[in-house]
Amino acid sequence: VLLLAHAAGSGRDLRPAMALALATVVLDLGLIGFGFNPAVDPALADPRPPVATFLREAIDVKWGRVMGYGPERVLWPNTPMRWGIPDLRAYDSILPWWTVDTLLAIEDQSGMLTYNRIGNLQAPAALAHPGLQMLGARYIVSREPLETAGEVPGEMSGEPSGLVPIYSGEVEVYENTRALRRAWVVN
Repeated sequence: VLLLAHAAGSGRDLRPAMALALATVVLDLGLIGFGFNPAVDPALADPRPPVATFLREAIDVKWGRVMGYGPERVLWPNTPMRWGIPDLRAYDSILPWWTVDTLLAIEDQSGMLTYNRIGNLQAPAALAHPGLQMLGARYIVSREPLETAGEVPGEMSGEPSGLVPIYSGEVEVYENTRALRRAWVVN
C-alpha cells in the first residue's frame, strides 16, 4: 500500500505495484485460511428429528396444525416452524385476539400469555373441545401415550374420541379426525 501511494505521487506506472499488492493480499489470506476452514457435513446444521419429517409429510397430504399435550417440552413452540410445520402454539408478541379467546375457552393459558406464549394443553377434556377442532389442530403431539394415562377424551360421554394414533417413536402423534380444514363457512 505504501508502494502504491509512493508510485501514485511520483507519476509512475501503477500496474506493477497494484499486482504486487493484490498478490500480497491473496498470499496473506491463503496462508491464514489454508487448513483452518473446517469441512463439516451441512446436514449437521439442520438436525431434524424423525417426527418432524413424519409431520411434514402428513401435513402435505392432510393439512392441519400441531398442538402439544402434557407438561413435557414436545416440539416446543416455534420449533416446528423451522421445518414448515404449522403449529397452533407460539412465542409471539402479536397473537390474534380470536386465537387467544378460543384457546382460553379450551383451557386456561393466562399464565403463559403473560410471556407471549401459547403452550401445551394439560387437561384431557381440552383434547375433545370443539374450539381445538375449529382452530384446525389435526395433530396432537405428546411425550406419553394418551391411553396409558387413561386420557382418552370423549369416552366418558360415550362419543368416540376422534384421536387416532398415527406415529409412535420418540414422541406419540395422534390425528384429531374432527379437526376442521383451514377454511370453512359458518352460518
